[in-house]
Amino acid sequence: MARYVKNFAQLRAGPLQSRRNGTESLTTGGVRVGLRIWPNFVNAVWCINGKRYAQAIKRVRLPYRRGGFATRFECPTCGKVTTVLFLAPGPGKFVCRDCARATRYRAWKETGRTRQPKKADNWLKWFSRQATKILAKGERSE
Repeated sequence: MARYVKNFAQLRAGPLQSRRNGTESLTTGGVRVGLRIWPNFVNAVWCINGKRYAQAIKRVRLPYRRGGFATRFECPTCGKVTTVLFLAPGPGKFVCRDCARATRYRAWKETGRTRQPKKADNWLKWFSRQATKILAKGERSE
């Protein structure tokens, strides 16, 4: 069963973008996580119910087109490059959204609900204009 993102402790790559070395401590999802930051990886240490966990997470630097770079994490389970890792309840390690089976939008998963496109009325107006143009071309050619 899918769980929702707000219920997971998260580790985000954005705040670590400019950090090459150092230590950091953060609390996320009720879990205090200590980070030791290295140029190519991050060591994360945390405790849950008195049990200590540690994990090395690979950092990936993706170049921007016009110079600079973006820092991302590589999921230790599937190898997917992502900006956010979630503390999965089962294995007790940080993994990507897919491996943690986390979903972002609770309303989409509730029974009887479907996702509505953003600005559906604008899309319908655009579609009507396109259909009118196509029909007008068809009448002229006959």
